[in-house]
Amino acid sequence: MSIRTLGRLRHVALIALMGIAVSIGFATGSADAKTKDGKYLIYYSMSYVGNAWQTEAKNSLVAMSKTAAYRDRVEVRVQASGANAQRQIQQMNAMIQAGADAILAFPISPTALNGVIRNACKKGVVVVVINGVSEPCAYIVKIEGVAFGKRKAQWVIDQMGGKGNLVSIVGVPGVSYSEDHEQGVQEAVAASPGVTVVANLVGMWDQS
Repeated sequence: MSIRTLGRLRHVALIALMGIAVSIGFATGSADAKTKDGKYLIYYSMSYVGNAWQTEAKNSLVAMSKTAAYRDRVEVRVQASGANAQRQIQQMNAMIQAGADAILAFPISPTALNGVIRNACKKGVVVVVINGVSEPCAYIVKIEGVAFGKRKAQWVIDQMGGKGNLVSIVGVPGVSYSEDHEQGVQEAVAASPGVTVVANLVGMWDQS
């Protein structure tokens, strides 16, 4: 799977985020347009902002909200917490208090946000997350990280002729996709006795 293919998958995930949030709100009747011009108020809660993917995700989502399919129906507001779960929780609480109809989120932790997500659901806010949390009331859109990590690692191993040393650079510790991806890498390595991981480094998904 190429990086271009991954980009398409992520774009599909973003489309799914917006589509799920709007369709669920309409179907359940839980959404109640909150903006002055009668639009549904949708927040995008970004977490880590140190790479091109997060910037691309934000730009794509905002651009989608201005298309004919959504511009008369939704208003999207974006907030970024950085790699700080407590700040993301505080921001999401403020979104709920501001009358959000839906919150789309890239969670910095698969567990830390459970309380604020549960609170949002109780108040009728549709919560859709990319990559995943363990709170069952949230709708989850995700790429199969283990399979993707394994496939990418296997490609590298094949290019090495099935033997040699590897350095594995992981993303943000604690983020479910990063951990799933690394699990896939380790599974590929475990199935290749001629390959050794000589170092694991934390890259924080930093573009540089």
